Amino acid sequence: HRDLHSFPTRRSSDLIYFHPLSKFPGPKLASATDLFAVFHFVSGQRLKFSEKLHTQYGEVVRTRPNELSFIGDNAWKDIYMHRQGHKQMQKAGVPVSQTKAHSIIIAPDDVHARQRRLLSHAFSERAVRRRHTKFQSLK
Repeated sequence: HRDLHSFPTRRSSDLIYFHPLSKFPGPKLASATDLFAVFHFVSGQRLKFSEKLHTQYGEVVRTRPNELSFIGDNAWKDIYMHRQGHKQMQKAGVPVSQTKAHSIIIAPDDVHARQRRLLSHAFSERAVRRRHTKFQSLK
């Protein structure tokens, strides 16, 4: 019986201190459980709370056991841009739809490359900055 009671404590400890994301700052409770993030989402306070966390912890914050939140100028490139000479990120093994159309997210590398070329102008740094300026003016 003692092992059953110690499991949640041990699991939380592992998530907080030994998880691959443990080196990133953030609330310990957020590192240990999804309930912290779920509470702020359900209460409609997710964005305000995220802004508060970034003010307190900086540009990269651990918001859930397996999730980081990024802000800053380099976040887009660091997360989404393919770097020459580096292997592409492994795709999740989601099956192709009945229409045989590939989602850019899970497409094989050759199809993904073609789709990226078609969409690249919309996601260039210049285009993103232009939209960012427009969104900022809406505040």
